[in-house]
Amino acid sequence: MRCNQAAEALLDIRAQDFVGKPVHEFDAALARKVTDVPSLVSAWKNAISRLSEMPKVEFDIVTGAAKRSIEVMLFPVGGPSGWLGTGVLLRDVTSEREVTRLKNEFVSMVAHELRSPLTAIIGCLRTTLSEGERLSPEENSRLVNDAVLEAESMNELIGNLLDLTRAEAKRLVLQNTAVDIVDVLSTVCQKVQTVYPRHDFVVGAGTGIPSVRGDRLRLERVVYNLLDNAGKYSSAGSTVRASAEVGEELVVSISDKGRSIPADDQAKLFEPFERLGRRGAGTGIGLVVCRTLVEAHGGRIWVESEPGKGSTFYFTLPLDSTKDQHPSSSR
Repeated sequence: MRCNQAAEALLDIRAQDFVGKPVHEFDAALARKVTDVPSLVSAWKNAISRLSEMPKVEFDIVTGAAKRSIEVMLFPVGGPSGWLGTGVLLRDVTSEREVTRLKNEFVSMVAHELRSPLTAIIGCLRTTLSEGERLSPEENSRLVNDAVLEAESMNELIGNLLDLTRAEAKRLVLQNTAVDIVDVLSTVCQKVQTVYPRHDFVVGAGTGIPSVRGDRLRLERVVYNLLDNAGKYSSAGSTVRASAEVGEELVVSISDKGRSIPADDQAKLFEPFERLGRRGAGTGIGLVVCRTLVEAHGGRIWVESEPGKGSTFYFTLPLDSTKDQHPSSSR
């Protein structure tokens, strides 16, 4: 038996311990590490019997405290005199398995998030069509309004998915126009207020807030995602504040009075597929999209959170040096 150092490290073995020994002794030593194949020996023999088909065997193995997924491919080794033995190609597929698992979970979450508002829209419209004549104008109006809100929720989710997909494919194109960020905050706050009518969304900004160069639609998406999170994870009746301040760069903040976020989890909030305890609902892509769009504008995004004080999400944008400052009063 011979193997390289990478195989020894992957399988947590020493090849010299098995030189000149029957293969079943190696099988037995390896089987003690395997967690999800009842009989590695039988799987190994089955693979050897099917060498002409280039068989693959995949199993989980525990090496030390780590669990790894290993793909094994067997192939014949020969020379001028004919067949000499069996070659083994090992590949660590742990990361691939995890990515596949996360993607499957993500697709399932997205399907659920789309199905929920779609079910509500269908229910509202069917009720209006079938019972409209017996309902009051106020009741009909409320059903239509509920359908509109759910449709807007679907539209935001689809927009997030499209932007995330474009960014990953390196096809995200930003419009470059002068954007009044205070007007963006005010516009989006009014929109989110209809979704969370029991919250109080407040916009605050100092005077002389300058315009920034950027894509207004994408900046509105960033603000919407942050305000939606604040509304979703803070108690009804609480105040959510959107603010803008200027220094060397423009700093936008969204503050809520919801549960705090543990320090160890704060950096993970902006990673793909992360759905932490505080942010357990939804697909978990909103903050990923925020980071993607903010960084595409040349800015940064982070969160600060303390027990009993809620959380504040910040993002920065470079100032538009080509435009003069214009006064923006607090709103």
